[in-house]
Amino acid sequence: MCINIDNLKDEKLYRITTDADGPGYGERAVIDTYEARLYRYLYHPESKSIAPNGQRCRSHTRGLLRREHIVAGKHCRIGKEVDRRWEEGDNLEVARQRPIEYERTTSRVAEPTVRPSLYLSRLVRQIGIRKLMRQGFGRRILEKISGRKPLRASTLRDYEHRIEQYALTTRLRKPLRSR
Repeated sequence: MCINIDNLKDEKLYRITTDADGPGYGERAVIDTYEARLYRYLYHPESKSIAPNGQRCRSHTRGLLRREHIVAGKHCRIGKEVDRRWEEGDNLEVARQRPIEYERTTSRVAEPTVRPSLYLSRLVRQIGIRKLMRQGFGRRILEKISGRKPLRASTLRDYEHRIEQYALTTRLRKPLRSR
């Protein structure tokens, strides 16, 4: 006897059978057995390979199989999150869960990059990268500023403002520009 887990309101008990071709088909739930699965496995075509003549594999295909070329369709990002109730096996509701598919909602527009000014580059070298790192600045960004490598405009504005404020508070050097 078994129950219908797809309809929680259905309280009817169903009888089971292993014979899909028997007289009770449609009235009884057909379950799979290891014997039936093993039998079908012997006649199951190989889906990842093609026959020596280039056709799809069938159950009667013989010979050295070749790899079938795969053409990718739509790419989708699927989450790795797992419901831990799977391990317990108590709740039948978890059997219906589908993996989370993430879709890009907005397209990211590339922000323009800007080279740091010679003044800012010299100011960073004068203060020292290690000293600025102790104040919470990122080493990689400071090295880019020091070497006058291109940065995102918003990152450069933020760092420029914070570095000038640090220079003013330590009375190291008066900024050339006023804000």
